Amino acid sequence: MHSRGVSRWLLVGSGIAAVCILSAACSEPPATFEVKGKIGGTADNVHASGSCQYGDTWYHHGDDVVLWGFDNTVLAADHLVAGPDTRPGAPGVCDLTFHFNDVRPGDVAYQLSVGASRKIILTEDQLNTNGFELIPRATANNDDPDIRVITTESSTPGPKP
Repeated sequence: MHSRGVSRWLLVGSGIAAVCILSAACSEPPATFEVKGKIGGTADNVHASGSCQYGDTWYHHGDDVVLWGFDNTVLAADHLVAGPDTRPGAPGVCDLTFHFNDVRPGDVAYQLSVGASRKIILTEDQLNTNGFELIPRATANNDDPDIRVITTESSTPGPKP
């Protein structure tokens, strides 16, 4: 009789352990999304080195690009890279790209800084598009953002698993 009770408890314990292991194995990691962005548009002056001038502000190949969550937690960082569509000249076409992997979704808002510019506030929808492009303003008063955001509807919206 004693061995039957022990066997029953072993079976129950094994079942509980199996459920715990399966639920841990089957749970999906939190979904994240990817950001592929660029600084583009016509700049006042574009150098072959990848430096772009908009008014008094310069953006350079290698400048830091940092993404913060609403709570000021750094979520991602990258550097500007001179893209293939850069066309030097005064004026010229600026193409400085950046890329973030595994950005956590669900923040009320996101904050982005590029080089020495002030942080700009963005939504998840703005970040999570295929055509995420920043166009710096040549002149801005203190109340206007330094950068205008251009987005194009994503062909594959939503977070990645």
